[in-house]
Amino acid sequence: MKRSIIIGIVIVLMVGALGVWFTTTQPSHADDSLARGVVTVERGSIVSTVKATGRLEPQAEVSLGFETNGTVAEVLAERGQSVTVGDPLARLETDELLLQLGQAEANLAQVQAGARAEDIAAAEAALQNAQANFDKIAAGTRVEDIAAAEASLRGARATYDDLADGLEEDEITVAAANLRTTEVALKNAQWAYDKIAYADNIGESPQAAELERATINYESALANYRLAVQGASDDQLEAAWAQVEQAQAQLDKLRNGPTSEELAIAQAQVGQAQAQLEKLNNGPTPEELAIAQNQVDQARLRLERATLTAPVDGIVTEVNVSVGERPATAAVILVADLSTLHIDLPVDEIDLPSVTVGQPATITLDALPDSPLTGQVTMIAPAPTSSGGSVTSYEVTVTLGDQDEKARVGMTANVSIETDRRENVVIIPAHLVQVDKESGQTYVNRVFPNGQAARTEVTLGLRSGQNIEVQNGLEAGDQVLAPVVSGQLETVTPGEGRGLFGRIQSMHDVADQSQIR
Repeated sequence: MKRSIIIGIVIVLMVGALGVWFTTTQPSHADDSLARGVVTVERGSIVSTVKATGRLEPQAEVSLGFETNGTVAEVLAERGQSVTVGDPLARLETDELLLQLGQAEANLAQVQAGARAEDIAAAEAALQNAQANFDKIAAGTRVEDIAAAEASLRGARATYDDLADGLEEDEITVAAANLRTTEVALKNAQWAYDKIAYADNIGESPQAAELERATINYESALANYRLAVQGASDDQLEAAWAQVEQAQAQLDKLRNGPTSEELAIAQAQVGQAQAQLEKLNNGPTPEELAIAQNQVDQARLRLERATLTAPVDGIVTEVNVSVGERPATAAVILVADLSTLHIDLPVDEIDLPSVTVGQPATITLDALPDSPLTGQVTMIAPAPTSSGGSVTSYEVTVTLGDQDEKARVGMTANVSIETDRRENVVIIPAHLVQVDKESGQTYVNRVFPNGQAARTEVTLGLRSGQNIEVQNGLEAGDQVLAPVVSGQLETVTPGEGRGLFGRIQSMHDVADQSQIR
């Protein structure tokens, strides 16, 4: 039973196959089953691209901070505000800076004006004094100066001798008598004062005044008596002897005349006074003018730095300062130049050799998928970007040629860089191409006019998406059989005469080997 069923199935298949073979061998009909897997070769354009993803970035983004310390007086910028180059954004208090600038300008004006008449007169007087002093020293010591020095020395010695010898007996007696007299006077004054001590205005009475005078006289007489009895102290003797030595040194100096050092010093003082007078008469030197001008420039620069201004045309993206704050030199305002946006892309080292500056690119934003933009490669990094992984990539900058007004910095951008383009070349779908497992040769199964397919080796060029360029082996109008199942197509060459059964046997081995590198 089973055997008869199997035989029946085989007969049905053979009859069907014969019917197909009959239709394919008729010269007046095309092979319908084969036609469904046949592609006609065409000519067209093919573009090779490198794709990468990045984010929109501004042409420039500048962080601004004050270059001098101070308190913020004004904040003139707001986030989102459009600014042009030179627009003020924030300003520090400038009272002290204005004062410094005024002082520097006044000093410059004084230097430029030259010396005043009174300054010149003072310099002339100083020169005369210096010259007179030099002349006096150079002339030597006068007789009267030596006599005066000798008298001073004698006086100093007499004072010292009196202190060293102490007072004579008669002088001590006189001191004691004075002390006794003042003591009696003090007691009488005290007795008179005590008699009216009960009065309310006792402090204004003559008795009070007399008691005060008597007290002072007694204390003075007591001090004199003690000095007379005790003699001079060691400190007094040392001081008196120092006066003697000083007088002796002055006398020796006058007798010996001026030293060479004294003459040199006096001469130097004359030279300095002369130079100062000439300087005033000649006016300021170029160096002095330059120093004064530099002080003005520095003061003006500090004043200018107290105001932050926009360095580029753009949009204020951040304002991180308020009136009354002291921000030091930290960045407080960010300005972005949005006139031209760009994308920095990581491109794999394998794709980098095909990328050059100037190549066109198409940009599609995730946020605006229906509005593709154009651009071009404007820079290729000379060194790879740092990465912790094993992939080496280089930063490639693509600058937008046009941009949607809805595009915003930070949006994700998918970029396709056109690295090569071929016009009017032979193009076929890449899945038609197969690779010989042993030789590695690429080939297609070309269908000839008689309906038979044959393996035809091809030389490939650019590939873009689903299409690939055929440089040699096919021409426009040729037909290629598409692989339909896994396996390898057995080539049927014209004239082999294997017929329909041979082709059917090979159909289940057809492969889609489109792994074209």
